[in-house]
Amino acid sequence: MNPLEDAAAVVAARIRDAKDVYIVSHIDADGISSGSIAYRTVRRLGLRPEMDFIKQLDDFVIERLCKEVPEGTLVWFTDLGSGQLDRLRGIDCVVTDHHQPASTEVSGALLEGGSFVQANPHRAGVDGAQEISGAGMAYLTARAVDKVNLDLSMLAIVGAVGDMQHTREGRLVGLNASIVEEAVEAGIVEVRMDLAFFGRETRPIHKLLQYSRPAIPGVSGTEMGAMEVMKDADVEPKEGKDWRTWSDLSIEEKQRIIARLGEILLTQGHGHKAVSRLVQEVYTFPAEERGSETRDAMEFATLLNACGRYGMARVGMEVCLGDRMDAMTEAKRLQGSHRAKLVAGLRSVQSLGVVSRRSIQFFHAGDTIPDTIIGTVASMALQAPGIDLDPGLPIIALAKKRDEPGVIKVSGRGTRDLVDEGLDLAKAMTEAASGVGGIGGGHNIAAGASIPEGKEEEFLVALEAIVARQVPRLAGDDGDQDASEST
Repeated sequence: MNPLEDAAAVVAARIRDAKDVYIVSHIDADGISSGSIAYRTVRRLGLRPEMDFIKQLDDFVIERLCKEVPEGTLVWFTDLGSGQLDRLRGIDCVVTDHHQPASTEVSGALLEGGSFVQANPHRAGVDGAQEISGAGMAYLTARAVDKVNLDLSMLAIVGAVGDMQHTREGRLVGLNASIVEEAVEAGIVEVRMDLAFFGRETRPIHKLLQYSRPAIPGVSGTEMGAMEVMKDADVEPKEGKDWRTWSDLSIEEKQRIIARLGEILLTQGHGHKAVSRLVQEVYTFPAEERGSETRDAMEFATLLNACGRYGMARVGMEVCLGDRMDAMTEAKRLQGSHRAKLVAGLRSVQSLGVVSRRSIQFFHAGDTIPDTIIGTVASMALQAPGIDLDPGLPIIALAKKRDEPGVIKVSGRGTRDLVDEGLDLAKAMTEAASGVGGIGGGHNIAAGASIPEGKEEEFLVALEAIVARQVPRLAGDDGDQDASEST
């Protein structure tokens, strides 16, 4: 951790010396967690920072910041900024980000460019898509500002889980694991192995099973199948008149349900690897109310995502800062709406169909799916029953940006197996978007772009060629020639 701690210490020194701070962060769970860490850190210095949550750090936003941020104010970019370093050189700022930096000119975790400094794990050879999140980088900086900020490790865990950094190994690894250890020692988080499904604290058990991801044959998507699992495992769904949740069960009851799910997978021809994925490391915050959305890290992150996707990231921040009354009520309302729109989004994908090409598959939602949730819908589509997809291809989703006429939002999602074969969606999306006058960035497994409307086919052709170069299996016999001609 030393190179990143050194970088965080330099960023922290800039923050401590600042007279005023303006914080800019992303709208997803990691971004809201990151921004909340930054906000609390600056408030504890006795300052009153401005807070700005944005979908994307594009030229329009940068131009607005240059005009609106008062002279002498330090801008702190969290969970974004590394992909736009060249555009930030006129802004007095610090960047704590985990996305791949666009610039390859400077090595090392710390980048100094006169008016700004950056702390980014990729400059230290650390995988920002897997080993530390934007919230984790903000936390390292907050801790360097003052040790009192150790309590913010909770939000670093929420951000990492929100970015799905626990899914590959079934637990948080790398620097994330170090943060978890600090939080455990401080009594902030409890860690255990448990069922990997969403809703352990809040969903009735049969609903937890019915909406399980990845899908369980004969169980997912059917309430009757879920209830049958509980019957086979000799687990009562209710206690009195109240539906029981997973957190209400004894260890023995949990083991019987997990064993039954494993039997179903094996009898359906799935291997032991699929069975092992039923259980993962889960993170529970004991100070939070039992049965609440903020007690489980994944449910907390999902709540924040719901806020950000509908332009209410500040509500999510208030929840992060401790508001369990008005902000929590509004966040739960937004989450209900979010779930309904995700279901509608999946139905749209089923109706539209997915187009498969040599090295990618895609769907264009137009204005039928909000651009703010198109990436989430794409991720869900990869595992949703009833949608015909090729698991060996990355999925690319396109939608019109509702607040930017003439602009198309693109979201790409891959799999761990594809990344192991060489897929790097961040580089692919950046290169393909740049070729059509757009911008892109993200991680190797999940990335996004904004491109001019009307340039979709040109973008997809370029992206297909780039992905074929990255993953030789997808190139075909003439892959090298096609790729060179397309670019």
